[in-house]
Amino acid sequence: MAEQKVHNESIEELKDVVSFLCDTGEAVARIREDGKTEKEEVTKEGFGLLMKSTKLVGVPQAIEQRKLLTNPAKRQELVDFFKKDFDIENDEVEEFVEEALEALDKLVSVGQKGVNLRKKKAA
Repeated sequence: MAEQKVHNESIEELKDVVSFLCDTGEAVARIREDGKTEKEEVTKEGFGLLMKSTKLVGVPQAIEQRKLLTNPAKRQELVDFFKKDFDIENDEVEEFVEEALEALDKLVSVGQKGVNLRKKKAA
């Protein structure tokens, strides 16, 4: 019964932290877009990230919410959120990152199946 309750909980703070990470990746991509790193760009992007840092207020809850990612539906919710939130100019890089995330999700799913098989064997 407690297991069911956990899977119905929100991952909103976890989404906020992921969103901040997306913001950071996007800022780095914009800084490096022309192949040069200029002080003005770093300052501008750094200030922009500072303004978005309120997304990190829920880090303690996000750390707890990561446990909910054993639920494939919650993991898919987070993957879908990331794919919607993450946007960089280089579409090829964006697509690569999204594909890598999907592959990682599949790897986690396969790993969980292996753990479950070991538990059944031990029982």
